[in-house]
Amino acid sequence: MFLTHAQNQSDSLKLIWENELEVDSNRYNALEEYYDINNQSRPDSALSALDFYYELAQRKKDTYRLHQAANGKGNINRLKGNYDIAMKAYKEAESLAIQLNESSLQAKVRGNMGNIFVYKQDYKQAVNYFSNALRVYQEMGDTKGESHMLTSLGSVFLIINNYDLALEYYQHAFSILKRRGFEDRRTGIIYINIGWTNFEKEQYKEAKISYEKGLEIFKVKNHKFFIAECYASLAKIHIELHQLEEAKEYAEKNLVLNLSLI
Repeated sequence: MFLTHAQNQSDSLKLIWENELEVDSNRYNALEEYYDINNQSRPDSALSALDFYYELAQRKKDTYRLHQAANGKGNINRLKGNYDIAMKAYKEAESLAIQLNESSLQAKVRGNMGNIFVYKQDYKQAVNYFSNALRVYQEMGDTKGESHMLTSLGSVFLIINNYDLALEYYQHAFSILKRRGFEDRRTGIIYINIGWTNFEKEQYKEAKISYEKGLEIFKVKNHKFFIAECYASLAKIHIELHQLEEAKEYAEKNLVLNLSLI
């Protein structure tokens, strides 16, 4: 039912952005909504929409929309593991953000670029980019951005096995998000990062609880990349808990989902 509704909604949005007689703002809004719906569940379709978005922005000489398109392309290629392509897109997005003289946009792109350095195991550069973005967000009073960068910095410390410092950053980020009174993908990401930290500390039951909380959040919006990550991690956790049937079930779910994302 969810997939049918999402497909129908996506088809309706496509009719709007392809209509040359439609006002530009409506076409942009339709493309942005399509990206939000599909960037996790149908990444290749979202990339195709971003190509259209980019070309439309070029024709209209809309620097802000060009920035949005480039940043979106970077995000999807990063999730697909195309790191060089993603970095190229982010560099273009950063250049456009500088042209716009928008500090928040520059900070967002630098945070995204920091993620590329993490994947490439250049942790010093990753910390530099995350810390730079964090300072901007704090100066602006942007608590959402601040929480995002605290989470990213926590992940770097987790990777280099400083688990206590990682948890400190995650808990700080989580306390900021809790003030909003609702949970979203960002909350889910913190849950799975806390779960990962507890797994590395061999606290498997605690890790299981955190991953399950994150999984339930990601399922609401069908965020497939994160759902797949939860399945893989829960398979490992159940192995450590000697619950092999559960481990097998999660491993099979992970395989099926990853095949759909290729």
